[in-house]
Amino acid sequence: MLRPQDAIFFTADHGVDPTYRGTDHTRECVPLLAYGQPVRPGVNLGTRPTFADLGQTLAQAFAVGPLAAGTSFAHELNLA
Repeated sequence: MLRPQDAIFFTADHGVDPTYRGTDHTRECVPLLAYGQPVRPGVNLGTRPTFADLGQTLAQAFAVGPLAAGTSFAHELNLA
């Protein structure tokens, strides 16, 4: 259902250390996969300092203004 100008991001809202016993959220990082025709292929975003970077990226892509936290990576993916 993606149109040529669309991009989609797959991620999680928290990470869980697989060695931890229980269901509490842990300090593990969450995965992030960007897909779509406008997304520059082969970009390694590395470990971002905060999950808020995704929010800031989406805010820039949708031109809704900057958010209070996060650094956009839209330019790295060719989305801005």
